[in-house]
Amino acid sequence: GRSSSSFTAPPPIGTITSTNDSGSGTFFRLNFNGLSGATGFNNFSFGSCYVYLFTGNNTKLPQVTTTPLDAGPVLNVTGPNGAKQLAKQMKGSYYSQLGGGTPGLPGGQPLFLDPGSYTVENGAGGTDVGAFKASLIIPAHLVWTNEDSINDISRSQDLPITWSGGNPSGFVIITGVSITSSPAVGGVFVCTEHVSAGRFTVPSLVLSTLPASNSGQSGVPGGFLLVGSSTAFQSGRFQASGLDFGYITAGDSSEKSVNFQ
Repeated sequence: GRSSSSFTAPPPIGTITSTNDSGSGTFFRLNFNGLSGATGFNNFSFGSCYVYLFTGNNTKLPQVTTTPLDAGPVLNVTGPNGAKQLAKQMKGSYYSQLGGGTPGLPGGQPLFLDPGSYTVENGAGGTDVGAFKASLIIPAHLVWTNEDSINDISRSQDLPITWSGGNPSGFVIITGVSITSSPAVGGVFVCTEHVSAGRFTVPSLVLSTLPASNSGQSGVPGGFLLVGSSTAFQSGRFQASGLDFGYITAGDSSEKSVNFQ
């Protein structure tokens, strides 16, 4: 998918912005009883939020045991801007940077994942997953329309988020993170909504559960806010020997540093 970020660094650096295209693939076997029993996995519904708090290194994230599956040496991605490959990182895991970069830094490439039709295939397949060819249409990218106006966020007031574009049948994920060092505590909220809604308001009840961001002496914001979207899983289903379920999705996200006050 495509990701854009805007982070505030200490002077004299200032704000750093970047846009990157990347692709990944994961193939694994899991126990659905373990997945459904993991804390937090059954709490999401569109138009709602989930909050997770942690102290120090005590994150206690839900643990789901999986077994990786080999799907071949590479995944081949073909679209309007040509063809590229997702390299095998380890058994069952594939990833490659496909384009983009940070202005002013070396190594930048033209963006690759523009809207249009794409295919992903794995050649002859691997030892666990057979050959497949999956198709996907990347829609117009989601635009977080009020991103520039959000910098300092009051935890006692509702936070409206607005967007345009994206796949109307897809969904939006809004994620906020706030961390403070004295004491070492943090909080994360995740809210979901249909792309077609065009807006979502994060309630102050959710924001008030987060600690105030720790900006430190440098004045660098200690929080992050991300607005992302994904195509619907049902639209990208594919079949291959060795898989009970295969899905290909496209997503994009915009992330920026903020202060939760």
